[in-house]
Amino acid sequence: MKSTTNPAQVYTVFSPKGGVGKTTIAVNLAESLNQAGLKTLLLELDASPGDISTILELERSKNLMLAIDSPDSDIRRLLSVTSDGIQVLLGPQNPEDGEVIKEADLEAVLNRLKYLFDVIVVDTSSTINEAIAAALKRSDRVFFVVEPCLSAVSRSVESLRFLDRRLSIPTDTMELIINKCRNHGAIKEKEVVESLNLTVAALVSFDERYQKRAKNSKGGYAKGSINKATKQVVSNLYPELNNGKLRIRLRRLFG
Repeated sequence: MKSTTNPAQVYTVFSPKGGVGKTTIAVNLAESLNQAGLKTLLLELDASPGDISTILELERSKNLMLAIDSPDSDIRRLLSVTSDGIQVLLGPQNPEDGEVIKEADLEAVLNRLKYLFDVIVVDTSSTINEAIAAALKRSDRVFFVVEPCLSAVSRSVESLRFLDRRLSIPTDTMELIINKCRNHGAIKEKEVVESLNLTVAALVSFDERYQKRAKNSKGGYAKGSINKATKQVVSNLYPELNNGKLRIRLRRLFG
């Protein structure tokens, strides 16, 4: 059951560069929140084929486009549930559909979901379209994922500038998750932070053994350094967590 009558907190996981582990982090974050006792929805805005449905072994027949096209339907019927109890609203089946989702469409869907859950975790594409921009604006917290490499940092600097100057999306809700940190990396984590001027939510060490296991096993998303990092993120978001359980208050934790 949902713990309060307050609207769900919206946490969006974003990166302007593909292949940095954004979706894996979003899935792990949703699981960590769910395990902490928060009723959690994972909302996929990335229309790239396969991502979350493949990781979580879900059919894409129930998806976001059906929710948009059927505004009067019970949206709970369009949610998938993983073996770990995470509820998921999958993204469009066709990549082209992701480009036609409007800000009003996403806002309407979030309004139908916000009193059903404590937390909504949004996984985005690396391309900023209208729906992604709307999610970033609507978020209580944005986790900006970057790797400590020159190409990722350069693209992130450009993206932050675009979000601020062109879309008027402030950075005060954004925190960094630096993924695949290596001791011998070309760019140190400190340099990443200085370049992007964002607070660090988590550092995820590169785990080569985990990377190999995840490719060859089911449910690999729930293991390794990413999962440890997202559990720490949840602890920082909800300092009242104690041994994985939330001491529920009557008033909102934020705002």
